[in-house]
Amino acid sequence: TAKQEVVQNLWDESGRGNPLDAHTTMYERITSKLIPGFNPKDTLRCLEFEALAGSNLFAYLGLRRINFYRYLGCLAATEIMVPRQDVKWLVGVKSIALDKEVDLTYYSEHATIDIAHAAGWLDHVMTPMANASKEIETEMLIGVMMRLNTCSDYYNMLMEKLDP
Repeated sequence: TAKQEVVQNLWDESGRGNPLDAHTTMYERITSKLIPGFNPKDTLRCLEFEALAGSNLFAYLGLRRINFYRYLGCLAATEIMVPRQDVKWLVGVKSIALDKEVDLTYYSEHATIDIAHAAGWLDHVMTPMANASKEIETEMLIGVMMRLNTCSDYYNMLMEKLDP
């Protein structure tokens, strides 16, 4: 069911009962290793607006019940995109031997676990709801497009910075 899918996703994100394996904790370990002295509270000041737009989209959709189905679409798009992106990222960092210096479990987990999450999200959440109502399907697809637009803006900004 949809609830079971959400709970499984939260269980994985929270480290399956181990606070040290919570994805936020793993990400902070990577960041502190790559940027010594970095304070996670400074993150917002370091991000370009394209990165903030993606985060803001989640907050915007999650704060009002009227956006519920758009939020589901946004989350589904994320679950579907993340594994491919993280596989590419892992190949890149391994090519420069960064994996010898930093624990990349955060990325390797997302590259594998999110494949199952994406399938579950589509099979147990999106499809049943879309089949129930054309209006719900439309709202979820709007959420997917909103997420794809923020991702496109973000990746285009990165490409401009890497290849001026």
